Amino acid sequence: MCKYAFINSDASFRKETNEGGFGIWVQLEGGHRIKKAAKFQQPVQNSYEAELKAVINGVHILVNTIPYVEKVFIICDNIGVINTINRRLNLNEQYEPLYNMLFKMLARFPNVEAKHVKGHQKKINSPQAHINDWCDKMASVSVRYNITTKLVGK
Repeated sequence: MCKYAFINSDASFRKETNEGGFGIWVQLEGGHRIKKAAKFQQPVQNSYEAELKAVINGVHILVNTIPYVEKVFIICDNIGVINTINRRLNLNEQYEPLYNMLFKMLARFPNVEAKHVKGHQKKINSPQAHINDWCDKMASVSVRYNITTKLVGK
């Protein structure tokens, strides 16, 4: 059993080509980390969809890593996605299959909270800002070079 886990995610979206990618940093109690970056296999329509899919990928990694976590913190720089998770606000029926997938996975955890981290900061002055910066860079690189990486360890 794990008391807490952090899922940090960020996405990159190219409007010209409808391509996107994501960077994920999952950290479990005790310091175990899983970092992943990849280009989305399917086109994405906008940055909200890219950010939502990034979070879904992070939750998927957590679900497949550990069966139970008491508290899950989802940290991203997209207020719309945060509101979707915390308040179930502004749910667009266009994304209903994605919402269903996300909420089904999150139902495994008794306590889930989404938190905002300010993205694209010039001065990285907190661990969360540093992790978001890494996720942002990896999401961009994944789209640009069509790569997939996965790093596991402490």
